[in-house]
Amino acid sequence: MNLSTRAKPANATYVAKVVIDPDGNGHITPRANNDSPWAERVEIAWYQDSIKITVPGGTPASITQAYMTGKNQDVIVEVAKMVAPSAVVFEVGEEMISVREPEARILADKLIGFAAGDWEGDVALLEAHGHDRAWLAGALPLAHAIQGVLSGTRETIRLSPNGREADAAFAVYSLPGPSSWDATSGAARLSGAIARHR
Repeated sequence: MNLSTRAKPANATYVAKVVIDPDGNGHITPRANNDSPWAERVEIAWYQDSIKITVPGGTPASITQAYMTGKNQDVIVEVAKMVAPSAVVFEVGEEMISVREPEARILADKLIGFAAGDWEGDVALLEAHGHDRAWLAGALPLAHAIQGVLSGTRETIRLSPNGREADAAFAVYSLPGPSSWDATSGAARLSGAIARHR
């Protein structure tokens, strides 16, 4: 992974800090209050051409920042505890559509069911209204993508408006949904975005 170069931002207040070299020389700024850091322990290993940082028991986590502050200056890598997302973000054309986590889970579950051959009556109904069965090929890949966002292994889902995954979402959302799927719901907004970009 190549790092970009940018100015170092002002740091937030840290709980504790250690500056150390491979010989064990260093300076410790211990925690001064009862704040609990995410990780109680961090291991650093020096290699000939690299450094490895291990956070024991730190999963799930993500790299939130990784950059250089300039030539011959700092390399900064920030790792943070991953919090379960409250929404799944879809990118359709130039639009970013946020679908709340409960709605996204419902969509993923429906897609998995359709991919498994469930609800053949609904598939026939959609076909009668012009939805070619080819959308079923996109059902499972889209369900897996949604599950990936919810589990923290990916960030957003880019949908090609005419792709199979978009076809699958559009087909499922063409069926009658819960009353909570009103015009302002993520379901309605995602369906509308797919329709606009076709």
